[in-house]
Amino acid sequence: MIDNQIVFLCSMAMVISELAIVQFLTLSAWRQNLNAQLHSMAINNVLKKLLTEIQQHRGMVSAYLSGDKTFSHKISQLQITINKRIPEIIDLLQHSSQDQHSQEFVLINQSWSKLHPLVLNHLSKQESFEQHCALIVNILNLIRDISEKSQLHQYGICPYSVVEILWHLLLDASEAVGQARAIGSGVAAAGCCQVIERIKLGFLVTRIRDAMKRADTGIDNAQIDVITSDFRNKGRRILHTNIEDFIRLIEHKLLLPDKPQVDSTSYFNQATETLTEIFELFDNGEASTRQCLQQRISTISKKRTHYLIVNLGVLIFMTFLIWNNTQ
Repeated sequence: MIDNQIVFLCSMAMVISELAIVQFLTLSAWRQNLNAQLHSMAINNVLKKLLTEIQQHRGMVSAYLSGDKTFSHKISQLQITINKRIPEIIDLLQHSSQDQHSQEFVLINQSWSKLHPLVLNHLSKQESFEQHCALIVNILNLIRDISEKSQLHQYGICPYSVVEILWHLLLDASEAVGQARAIGSGVAAAGCCQVIERIKLGFLVTRIRDAMKRADTGIDNAQIDVITSDFRNKGRRILHTNIEDFIRLIEHKLLLPDKPQVDSTSYFNQATETLTEIFELFDNGEASTRQCLQQRISTISKKRTHYLIVNLGVLIFMTFLIWNNTQ
């Protein structure tokens, strides 16, 4: 017969086992959520690459349609790169828990499939610009929706302030610079700046400065580990030097002179360098966020293993007690 002491010890062991199981299941669910967030970041990382390529395509086509035919080969090569990028995104989205994102990307893919065969011979410069911009807006909206649905702000890893800086403010700044690259490249290639183009470029200069100011304020106010000192310093250099240099190029080489004082290739290249700097800052912040997620997942996995070992130890202990008492 099992005596009262054995019953008591077994009861305590069962309580410990149940608590260990609860902790194990809680940590498992937490780890699953964090892995889903990590997967969402992987999707957005590739979508960001697609975004930069579509933005670049818009600028090249604008210069081409304005008379600079040297961009023809580059446009064809970029279209090949974009067409290879799309299946990669489709594959990542198929393994996502958010089905609507796959449906949204189907529409993006359809828009691109209709756009790229027409841009060089069947669309005007304005039609190309507008259709590219509509496509880019859809990509930006998908990136933001994925970042918000993945709830990166949970668990204190990536607060709203960081989500706002990375997936809103920096992307806003990049699109303003991207539009200025497209319009300015066309102006430089044509050798003249029409009134409507002056108005658009002036508006974009204001938009770039506004996005720059908001991003600068967000970086300064974000007192969290994800925003490292390297990120802050690089952000200040990009926002206060690189982007201002690009704005001066627009103002002094396109808007103020009677005729553009820069060729389309030089203008396109400087605009691209500015965009590259913005996206490098984005990549820096995203990599820091991803590292924080991976560290948290590693910590949770170790704790999860610990509770599993505890539960197994308790079960072995109970089995030993019962077996020993029955001998």
